[in-house]
Amino acid sequence: MAIEIEEALWPFHAVGDLIAALSHASKLPMRAAALSRPHADLEGPKLSEWMEASAAFLGVEAEVYRMEGGTAEKTLAESAPSVVKLPGGFLGIVKVRGSKAIVLCPSLAQDKLAIESISDALAATAENPLLAEVDAMLDLCNPKPSRRARVRRQLLRERIYSKSTGMLWQLRTPAGAPFRLQMVEAGLHKRLASFLVAHFLEYSLWLFSWYLLGNGALTGRLDASWLYGWALLLISTVPFRVWTIWSQGQLALGLGGLLKQRLLAGALNLDSAVLRKEGAGRLLGRTLESDRVEALALSGGLGALMSVTDVLLSLYILANGATGAIGTVTFALLVGVTVWMAARYGVLREVWTDSRLSMTHELVEKMTGHRTRLAQQAPEDWHTVEDQQLESYLRHSVDMDRWKLWLTAAVPRLWLVLGLVSLAPAFLSESDVTVRIAVGLGGILAGYAALRRLTQGLAQLWSARISWRQVQPLFDAAAKVEALGAVSVAASPKTGAVLEAHDLVFRHDGRAHTVIDRANLRINEGDWLLLEGESGSGKSTLVSLLCGLRPPSSGLLLSNGLDQPTIGMRAWRRRVAAAPQYHENHVLAATLLFNLLMGRHWPPTESDVKEAEAVCHELGLGPLLERMPGGLTQMVGETGWQLSQGERGRVFLARALLQQADLVVLDESFAALDPETMKTALACSLRRAKTLLVVAHP
Repeated sequence: MAIEIEEALWPFHAVGDLIAALSHASKLPMRAAALSRPHADLEGPKLSEWMEASAAFLGVEAEVYRMEGGTAEKTLAESAPSVVKLPGGFLGIVKVRGSKAIVLCPSLAQDKLAIESISDALAATAENPLLAEVDAMLDLCNPKPSRRARVRRQLLRERIYSKSTGMLWQLRTPAGAPFRLQMVEAGLHKRLASFLVAHFLEYSLWLFSWYLLGNGALTGRLDASWLYGWALLLISTVPFRVWTIWSQGQLALGLGGLLKQRLLAGALNLDSAVLRKEGAGRLLGRTLESDRVEALALSGGLGALMSVTDVLLSLYILANGATGAIGTVTFALLVGVTVWMAARYGVLREVWTDSRLSMTHELVEKMTGHRTRLAQQAPEDWHTVEDQQLESYLRHSVDMDRWKLWLTAAVPRLWLVLGLVSLAPAFLSESDVTVRIAVGLGGILAGYAALRRLTQGLAQLWSARISWRQVQPLFDAAAKVEALGAVSVAASPKTGAVLEAHDLVFRHDGRAHTVIDRANLRINEGDWLLLEGESGSGKSTLVSLLCGLRPPSSGLLLSNGLDQPTIGMRAWRRRVAAAPQYHENHVLAATLLFNLLMGRHWPPTESDVKEAEAVCHELGLGPLLERMPGGLTQMVGETGWQLSQGERGRVFLARALLQQADLVVLDESFAALDPETMKTALACSLRRAKTLLVVAHP
């Protein structure tokens, strides 16, 4: 019998224990850690920060979802394992089976709850003010008594369809966790085993069917019954072929999804200094190669796995056929030659790939500076470098294609010739070896098919390996773990000093010259500071250090008396918000509202939207909102509404102010504004920022 919701609720002070117990019950890879109890005043974004930080201490990722009345049941059904905040406490959902949720009780026992009842409990607070009105409407309509409760529920849900009814935190393995654990958690090892078993059975049945037909033909016993048996065996391979294709597709989709998730996490985790050093061309090359890794690794890897099965079965058949030891050894040697030739092809393809990516990088960089090149370079020199690169690329392409032709076309056909030669002694023999000749012929044909699949699979695997070399930095960057901190987000003492820097030193990697040399700084709560300096004096570098975008080479940074390792980088960046320079800030291809509130929790509340609109009007962006058909929901960026440089600068400024940080740092944020607009923007900044540091030229 299902329990009541109240029996499964965890009290507020035990929510940390719930996260740990739920992670263990869901078999998420986690580490042992003692979680502090949440403070009673934690609510909304602060509670979400605490939940995310607590889960991170356990090595688990917690993503918050703001549930709405109309979609709460769907969110509950698709987000297990998860922690749900209800009016009386917290509910831990281990998994979902049909319309029932398996919940973890405070006694650590698991029981069932109807998802509909959880949704009703979430919606109760929003529905209570509407009950009298809906009941009066039902009295007028007078539906059948048996349908009244259902109609009443549907009317109430329609009224609160887009209203927030609660919060849910989904627990999952972080994107930077060991890839092997992610594959096991996704069940890919079972899909791989299913694929191999299906292919082995399909191939074995196919070989046996042709053995049956060949044996009957060569022994003179081929009658209707043998043909029927052969046809039935071929038909029997159909379900196994379907099974093979289905399991291969499931494996490819699962592995491809995990790989994309990992690469995206790595791209978002790359160091900003690395991004600036790489340039747009090399980053574009890495992006293009990521698609090739997935396509080539999956097709080539699975093809190579299938070819291993084919090669082993071919060796077994050849050993039992008329070709004997000569044919078996010849085939094994040819397999070794194939592997060597594939390695040689890989070397040539690596050179070709480097040439192609070099062309991509140069082309993107020259497109970026196209106008400068037209103005400063002689016309006869515009395409000299491109012509040289193209000539080198074509030369490498010819070498690679020639070697691939020998690998994929010549090797399998060479085996046909050698296999038939090894079968010649059996034909010349006077003994009755008809059956063994049939088996030998089957082995030769099976070996031919195996070599074709092996050459194609190895060629694709080498190509995937080369592409992998380009995207591996993204893959490895996902595993970079930021310092989590050792205190709760709500437990920071107030010392009056929002930020302090003591003997701060920074130098770029590989350089002896210091950009920042023993800098000292103290910013008190409520201060309005102006930092001036010439270009190249280190202003932007200092800003990146203060905001936690770069680690200092030496020195100490404090916020309210606590250093960065104690607070944690994620919490530090919530305390210090920055609007970087124009060339280091971006408008993403999304709605204007998302670009404004991307530093806060998403999706936004109604109050968040109102605050964003108010800040836009204070910064003089009201006319822009009136021009855009969708207002705050209008798509902006490269594929949407185009913003002027001044409008983009004010969007960047609004984004920093809306983060509600203890300190707001504006790096050249007013440089692109006319005097009147700058006056308006400065007044808004002084009014909205608790503490303000403005960086500008003298």
